[in-house]
Amino acid sequence: MIENNEKPTKYFCNLEKRHYIDKLITKLEIENSEIITDHKEIMRNVTLFYETLYSNIDNELNTEIDFKNIIDSHVIEKVNEPSRISMERKITIDEATAYLKKMKKDKVPDPMVSQQNFIKCFG
Repeated sequence: MIENNEKPTKYFCNLEKRHYIDKLITKLEIENSEIITDHKEIMRNVTLFYETLYSNIDNELNTEIDFKNIIDSHVIEKVNEPSRISMERKITIDEATAYLKKMKKDKVPDPMVSQQNFIKCFG
């Protein structure tokens, strides 16, 4: 990045050239412990590795999950009437204030919610 009308010098161009070489993969050991050094072959293997990694071919990832059986296998207690009524009521100012005071500084409960510091100051 060039700032304030700076011009790249020969020194910095050579430095970048040297660092570029350090960024290259010059040897790669593949699955059968074979070491490859050909750049095109290395690139082909790296590409194949990531294509395989991010593909949906893996049977474990593609198995259909029977959510009904998972849900049915867990015992989920129903909420009793007094608890339901308590949870459906509006939150009081005191409850909200107590919650905000317990929060760590510079943390938000949700990315869409304003900073709790702002709420503490102006709420």
